[in-house]
Formats: sequence, C-alpha cells, structure tokens
Amino acid sequence: GIAPANISYRPLRATNAVAVATPMGKKGAYAQALYSNGDVNAGLDEEKSYDWSDRMHVFQAAAGWVGEQLRWGAVYSREMQSNHAPQAERRHATQALHFIASYDFGGPALALVAFAGWDMWRIGGMQDLNQMLAQGSSAADLAQGSSLMNRSCRGLDAQSAILTGRYPMGPHQFSFSLGYLQGSWKGVQADVKHADGSLWQAGLAYRYYFSKKTNWYSAVSYADGNRLFGEVARFNQVMATTGLAVSF
Repeated sequence: GIAPANISYRPLRATNAVAVATPMGKKGAYAQALYSNGDVNAGLDEEKSYDWSDRMHVFQAAAGWVGEQLRWGAVYSREMQSNHAPQAERRHATQALHFIASYDFGGPALALVAFAGWDMWRIGGMQDLNQMLAQGSSAADLAQGSSLMNRSCRGLDAQSAILTGRYPMGPHQFSFSLGYLQGSWKGVQADVKHADGSLWQAGLAYRYYFSKKTNWYSAVSYADGNRLFGEVARFNQVMATTGLAVSF
C-alpha cells in the first residue's frame, strides 16, 4: 500500500546511544533495546548546548518473531521531553506502543500496524502541532499555538491503525491501504477547535511488471481529517501518481 506518513511516529535522531540486540537470524524470535540522552532536531545538537538533565531522554524496547509466513513485532518507546526553557512544570514524557504484523499467503499478503501514544507533541515527523492548535499559519497564529504548547504539561493522546494488502496476479500487482487515527489534545484548551477528533485515509495502487527490474505504477489516495483540528492541509488531500520504475 501507500506509506501512511501522516500517522507514523518520528524516530529519534540520536547524538549518542547505547543499544543491545539479540543475534538477528532469518527466522525466530528477536529482542532489542536502546537508550539515548541527546537529540538533533532542526539543526540543534542538544549534547553540545544543554546539560544532561535538560536533554531529550529516550528508552525503546522491541521484541518480535520472524517466520516463513507470519512476522510480528512490538515496540515500546518512552521519550522524556527536552527542557530548554524554564517552565512551571516539565512536559509529561511521551509514551508510545507500536504493534506490527504481516502474513504472507504465498503471494497475497496482509499487514497491520496498530499504534497508541500518550502526551505526544507531534503527529508524524513534522513539528507543526503549534499550527494545528492555532489553526492558522500566520506569525501570530504560530505564536499563539506555541504559547498553548509551552503552557501545557500534557500533550496529544492518539490511537491509530493501518491495514495494507497486496494481491499479485501474473505481471499485475494490486495494493490497498486503509488508515484511521483518533486524537485528543489534553493540554491547555483555550480556543482550540476539534481538539478531540479523527482522521482517516485510503489508497489504491497498481503495478505492471515488464521484468523483475522494471514496472509501471499508478496510485491514488484520499485523506479526510476535518474532524481533527479542522482543516489541516496534510490531513485533507487527494493524491494521484503514475510513472515508470526501474531498479539497478
């Protein structure tokens, strides 16, 4: 299916980290863990600019199974927010749970991603929650949204699910994607509209393989997020694309 960028979780850009993992084979169980106390975001390197206690702290743990047909994994993340400016109360730590599973039926396949997050300060990889809260992009709107965030110790709670599938038929391959997110802003309310609402999206894709390395693809997707923070542009869009793909 089409990558659900709107409802993914931003990965840490770690400046330093300690990680452990079991040996990764082709099949069987695995486990991993990571800890980091520094982040690089928008060109700012926390490790060079802030004390240890004021940096972003992240702990992640993952476990899963890789089989011939069934694959699954679960990831727990805890992100203690940076404290770059004096505040009456530090923001609550972001916590998130991912569950990912796929099953190959011998050609046709299905995959499921389920996500739950608490006290999040972004949706996906973009740092635009202040624009969503203020529901505007002018300098005054962004300042108002940032003020709401700075005065809040609670963030955004969200739950989402994404189902994707593929069905090959000779040189043809058909794919689909369905996604749903329910969000609720728990911080300072002020005049925030649609602070508790939903987003859904759907997509279809088609590929025709001329060879193993060359295929023609077409895809269309639709996203409707008017019930979450109003008319956020990236939550409300129609996309269509087609072209030739060649692998080297």
